[in-house]
Amino acid sequence: MKTLDGKEVSLSDLKGKNIFINFWATWCPYCVQEMPEIEKLYQETKNSDLIILGIDIGEDNA
Repeated sequence: MKTLDGKEVSLSDLKGKNIFINFWATWCPYCVQEMPEIEKLYQETKNSDLIILGIDIGEDNA
């Protein structure tokens, strides 16, 4: 996978960390609805071993 800044990330790079994976899309109302809670979780845990990966489904980079 690539991050927003273009860096390559592999799950094997994150071995030993807790990973929260969220598949989402801008056209998905449930995805949009849950984003504030995921952002809150990130803010509360950003200095921990929890890694939050948001994977955008079905959209391009444009």
